[in-house]
Amino acid sequence: MRWAIAVAAAAFLVLPGAASAATSNDTVGGIELPSSDITTTGNFAGAASGDLPGLWFAQVVHDPLVYSLNTPTHISGGSFTLLTSTGSTVSSTITTGSVTPTSLPSTCSNQTFTLSLTLNNGTFNGTLTHLRVSLFGSCITFFATVTGSATLNT
Repeated sequence: MRWAIAVAAAAFLVLPGAASAATSNDTVGGIELPSSDITTTGNFAGAASGDLPGLWFAQVVHDPLVYSLNTPTHISGGSFTLLTSTGSTVSSTITTGSVTPTSLPSTCSNQTFTLSLTLNNGTFNGTLTHLRVSLFGSCITFFATVTGSATLNT
């Protein structure tokens, strides 16, 4: 009986450590993809390197962008998925966040934003850059990139 109690106690002490989540840190880079509702949804895809190298995709649901320096636009949801190079998938829900302009050029040059996402199992922080060009008298965003880091509890 003492032996059974000792084994049960040892298993109880070991299991929490074995079941605890590992924290993985990755550097990410990617692009913004076309969206059917670009005013309130951003789709992004790219590559991750670090603890969980692989390919990632994020769909970010946000309020219409506020183009006022250092004024955040609220992110209300979305999803983040990482397909690792080993074939495993890490999926997350975006619970909240913000996208904030850090530059508002007076000419038609690139715009930058900080991007901060809280995931149900981690964070994603980076810089969103709108690449712009003057075309027929209008300033057009023709492409967007994102760089940053993701911390995931796996």
